[in-house]
Amino acid sequence: IVGGNDIMRMHINIFNSAESIKPIIDKASKHSSKVVLITTGNFNYVSLQPWILKSVFNKRADLLRKAALKLETDYPNYSYVDFYAT
Repeated sequence: IVGGNDIMRMHINIFNSAESIKPIIDKASKHSSKVVLITTGNFNYVSLQPWILKSVFNKRADLLRKAALKLETDYPNYSYVDFYAT
């Protein structure tokens, strides 16, 4: 799970998101036949954060979302749960 704190504190290199996520999927795949990634949703619906930073956090979350979606074609055992679009 990549949560809001990961997005806000940049625990993952979102500008190279796919390369940051691949080692995690590779390692998880060695231990499980199915890997599911869940990331944070749209920050417009989060009430406990500074409103002025919502656009920054949304951009970060969207970059990570797009990278996670692209990886579904590379890993047959990997699924992404898209909370951002809902």
